Amino acid sequence: MRKKRSKLWLYFKEENDSTECLHCAKHLKTQAVESKALLCLTDAKKETYNVNQLLSKCRPIVAHYNRSSVARGRLLKVRQNMDLPQLKVIQDMETHWSTEYAMLDRLVSLREAVAVELSSSDVDSLSPSEWKLASGLVEVMKPFADAMKECCGNN
Repeated sequence: MRKKRSKLWLYFKEENDSTECLHCAKHLKTQAVESKALLCLTDAKKETYNVNQLLSKCRPIVAHYNRSSVARGRLLKVRQNMDLPQLKVIQDMETHWSTEYAMLDRLVSLREAVAVELSSSDVDSLSPSEWKLASGLVEVMKPFADAMKECCGNN
């Protein structure tokens, strides 16, 4: 039987405001960890050549499958023919840094099927060097995503 943990609640009053706040300490810890991870990854993206260019090339690929049932169906058939897992692409969101990781991780895992399906499409695929960069980014971002999951329970 698991031991039930009690939550630590913090009660404080804002200096500039008369409102009083009651927050769960875990929620504040989650916000702090997410904020630090976001700052770290944002700085790293700024300093790393072609990362933003890669992300802006991946987004239309994912959007292509999310918006077109025909393209989604073709990708499904390619994955079935290749005996690959039937995973869907994941669209990132600007407000959640971890969705960039999820989008890249999923694209990299579906690389072969996406490359085959896009060869018969008007959407630009990634070049071999861009796929390599995407793989490297997934490798670098994975510890951050794992730490967030462990620390904060985010999926």
